[in-house]
Amino acid sequence: MSETFNPLPDVPPEIENAAQSGELVVFVGAGISRLINCPSWDGFADCVLQQLVPAGIDYHDLSQIKTIADPRKRLSIAKIVAQKKNIKIDYASIFRVPLEADNVYSYLNSFNSSFVTTNYEKYLSPESRKGDPELEWRFYRREQLLRVNLDRNGNVVHMHGCVDDPDSMVITTSPDFSR
Repeated sequence: MSETFNPLPDVPPEIENAAQSGELVVFVGAGISRLINCPSWDGFADCVLQQLVPAGIDYHDLSQIKTIADPRKRLSIAKIVAQKKNIKIDYASIFRVPLEADNVYSYLNSFNSSFVTTNYEKYLSPESRKGDPELEWRFYRREQLLRVNLDRNGNVVHMHGCVDDPDSMVITTSPDFSR
């Protein structure tokens, strides 16, 4: 490890004060999920495409789609195919990975803060809210993306949707597939 890299940097006093006063909001992105082996965008797109194969997309079409470099474009096509063929994609299974007891989320979940995440998966599950129904602290629908939902420690706001509601997930390059 480089001598110039400090794995435990000093925490600025403003962050310590926010944490101690219960005003800290932790932002969590895909890099955290990659640490526990959730798929990358490419892996995500490939897993979605594989779910289409048993339900009607042939391997020739699959290989054609896989040549598209942009995983969001592949996901857009997969979503169109799934809708046309009435295929339900199981997004939750794609992000279900085995967790070691000592993982990054076990640390994050111990924080007394609210969270904002761009991740779809549900590994953010704060210990402070374990006894509360999930619908009281996990928010992912557009109408729930409100500042007030950041005011309570233990709340988790999914900016790009959640695997519980595939229609809430922002995964494609097109805003509307009904056209």
